[in-house]
Amino acid sequence: MRNLSFFTLCMGSLASSLWVGGLVVVGAVVAPAVFQNIPAPLSGDVMIVVLHRFHMFVLGCALFMLAMEGLRAKFCEVRRLDWVRLFLICGAAGMALIQTFLLSPGIESLYRAGVVRGSGEQGRELQTIHSIAEKIAHGQLLLLLAAFVIYLLSGATSFQSRNSANHLMDS
Repeated sequence: MRNLSFFTLCMGSLASSLWVGGLVVVGAVVAPAVFQNIPAPLSGDVMIVVLHRFHMFVLGCALFMLAMEGLRAKFCEVRRLDWVRLFLICGAAGMALIQTFLLSPGIESLYRAGVVRGSGEQGRELQTIHSIAEKIAHGQLLLLLAAFVIYLLSGATSFQSRNSANHLMDS
């Protein structure tokens, strides 16, 4: 079961890395580049497509990470850090669901109605929803970084116990 434990830790950390990397790239690279270089309203159309695809990618990462945690819970010894990591992953997944199914559709419908962020009552509403979506993305980032640190700590512990067991067998 140690191999399965190590495998699930590696795969979970890979998925969390992809999710974190995606959040950073979309927020810090793609969105600014699109809005600075593509005129409205085409820039909004492009970002809607990007975000639709990105949300599906994120939900896939979340499901994969939860599946890895399920395998660990079923077949491996579950430690306190595993519960903390699962809590962090569930929090990030919940935030992703809120973003995907509540906030993004609201942003998209206001955008499709021709609302300009910050302009008029609906524009302020769009600004508010967008601000909440950004805060939730930052929250996901923090939770996933914490989960990644726990993956590293759990992996190091798993690796050390594996090496200790191998060393004892060699003696």
